[in-house]
Amino acid sequence: MSPDASHHENYFVDNPYSLLDVADLVFIDPVGTGLSRVFRGGDGHPYWGPDGDAKSVLILIREWLKTHGRERSPIYIAGASYGGYRVATMMKLLGDQHIDGLILISPLLNVSTMADEDGNEQSYINNFPSMAVAAWFHHKTDRRGLDAVAFRSNAEKFAIEEYAPALQLGNRIPREQRAVIAKKIAAFIGLSVNQVSEANLRITSEQYLNTLLSGENLRIGRLDTRMTGLLHAKAASGIPTNDPSLLLRPKDNTTDQYFRQELKVLTHRNYIQMTWDINGTWNWSDDRESDHQPRFYFTGGPAIGDVMAAQRNMRAWVGSGLFDMATPWEGVRYEISHGEIPRDRVTEVVFETGHALYDTESTLSQFSTSLHLFIQGASVPDRSH
Repeated sequence: MSPDASHHENYFVDNPYSLLDVADLVFIDPVGTGLSRVFRGGDGHPYWGPDGDAKSVLILIREWLKTHGRERSPIYIAGASYGGYRVATMMKLLGDQHIDGLILISPLLNVSTMADEDGNEQSYINNFPSMAVAAWFHHKTDRRGLDAVAFRSNAEKFAIEEYAPALQLGNRIPREQRAVIAKKIAAFIGLSVNQVSEANLRITSEQYLNTLLSGENLRIGRLDTRMTGLLHAKAASGIPTNDPSLLLRPKDNTTDQYFRQELKVLTHRNYIQMTWDINGTWNWSDDRESDHQPRFYFTGGPAIGDVMAAQRNMRAWVGSGLFDMATPWEGVRYEISHGEIPRDRVTEVVFETGHALYDTESTLSQFSTSLHLFIQGASVPDRSH
């Protein structure tokens, strides 16, 4: 970008979809992300696990509210992707802190709902509708004259009513039933019956991302299955896969320039949008100050449900992307329906986009309108079906 002032003025434009007209926005960079850093000579590892991370953010929120005299203001906490699990973990540590609402954007709420592990049948069930809608988008299945939402709804019905019972039978499934299920799976997700049968009816997400368009030497994206890249492309430095939805991330320093030039933040630090160093060393079994119990199952829904039961006016907004296989919509819905979260106080919205719910002006506008209505307490249309 040219450093001259005239170019600068044209580079940044006002955001007509901002929430600043209905809320003060406070953004928090957890330790090691954004502009946040560990003190020189310090150790960030105590923060790089679910409880340590959540506790540090919750402490900052409480201190900010106290410092600025905002304890009695309506408080909404938002978290995107892993931030959804962070928010859920914060609910375990909340104490007497009042919260008016949670905003969960493409959230991870239950790790097992998307973990491709032997014996974890739920991940295959939850990933299936997302695979089907990816096949729909890339014209690898018979669309049957349906739009993406309707096609995905049919896939979800099959996953719950036929696929799930078949998986639960394990190797006790009759040969005839296995053959019927394999044929139906293949028809929905655009793979051959042989590929499905050889995978024992269980196509992992990584296998699917690499296989759907393999005949064209392409891989589809985990964060957005509409995106494609070369199947055997060399991974970018520090990125563990050749996923096109990661490789095609912007590499300019627009964020840094926005902080320095627009917001006048006095810092020499660069804004870290994603750090694979911390991601790769994340300690899922941290000190668990909230319960001191061994952790074998990483789920956040019940913690949200407990707080919503205690705080009767608390509401939740949950948004998911139709083409997201990082935190599949069905996995999010599964946790909401199994975490004792009162559904009459949950607004579910699905957008025809990927993991980022605001990647086009159209979806950004929908995203903004929905959140405006939610924060203002108005009725938000349920677009989850």
